[in-house]
Amino acid sequence: MSFHPPIRPAPPKGTAPAPAKTWYEELLEKDELLLYITAFLGVILPGLVYFIYQRVHKVYLKYAQKKMDEKRKERTAKNKIAIISLLSEDSELNELKKQLEECFQNHTGVEYEMWSVSSLKASDFSKFKGLGIFLVQTVDGQAGDESQWFIEWLEDVAADKKLKKNSNFESIRFCVAAFGSSLEKEKLFNKAGKTLQKRMKILGSTQMMPLELFDTASGDYTTELHEHFETWLLDLFSALEHSMEVGSDVEYDSQYEHSEEEEEEVDVDDEELTSEEETEKTGNTKKVR
Repeated sequence: MSFHPPIRPAPPKGTAPAPAKTWYEELLEKDELLLYITAFLGVILPGLVYFIYQRVHKVYLKYAQKKMDEKRKERTAKNKIAIISLLSEDSELNELKKQLEECFQNHTGVEYEMWSVSSLKASDFSKFKGLGIFLVQTVDGQAGDESQWFIEWLEDVAADKKLKKNSNFESIRFCVAAFGSSLEKEKLFNKAGKTLQKRMKILGSTQMMPLELFDTASGDYTTELHEHFETWLLDLFSALEHSMEVGSDVEYDSQYEHSEEEEEEVDVDDEELTSEEETEKTGNTKKVR
C-alpha cells in the first residue's frame, strides 16, 4: 500500500483553478485517517466489551442470588408446621394438645408453632404455606364460639376469588383430628371437623392424612381416648417422616379416602336432623367406654 497522495492530471488550460480545500477535506482524502481509526477501535472495543460483560455478569449474579434466597424462603415456609387448635379453652381435650406438643418437642429436627384459632388472625393464616395439624372439637354440631368464625371464614374465602387469590391454600398440607360425642345425632357427630376438612380441600389444600374421628361420649379422657390418640400420633409422625424423605407434596393413600357421600352430608341443616335416628359409629371412630 502506497502512502503517497495520488498523482492527478493537470487541469486543462483556460479553466479556473479549483478553490482551496479546507483542512478537514484534505485530512479525509488521506489514507492515514483510516489507519488511526482502525487502531483506535482495536484498542477501545475489547475493553468496552469486557466492561459490558462485567456489568451484565454482576447483574446476573444478583438476580441468581435473589432467586436462591426466594427459593430458600419458599422451602422454609413450606416446611413450617403449625398445630392449630379449635378446642375450647376449658376443654379437657387440651391435655391431648399438650401431649402432641410434647411429642414435637421430643422429636429432634422438627420445628413447630402452636396456634389457637381464638387469637389467630385471618391475614396470618392467609400467608401460611406449611403443614397445618388441626385439632377440632364439635359441640352441638359446630365448633366452639371462639373457633366457629374460622370455619365460616374458610367458606367466605372459597366464595371470594380475590380472597382466594391472595391466600396460599394450594400450598398448604393438612390433617384433621376431630373430637365429638357419638351421643349427638348421626349428622352432628364431629360435624365441625368434617366441615373443616371439606372446605380446606375445596380451597385446594392437600390432605396428608385421613380425617381421624375421636368419640368423647363417655367423657373419660384417660383410657381408650388416649390410646386412640397415641395410635394416631404414631401415624402422624410416620407420615411426617415420609413427607420429609420424598418431598412436601405428599398425599395419603387412596385406600384411606372417605366416601363422598359422607362429606356431602356435612352441611345438612339442623332442622333436617330432628327425624334422624342415632346409629353406631363405624370406620375411623372409636367409642370410649
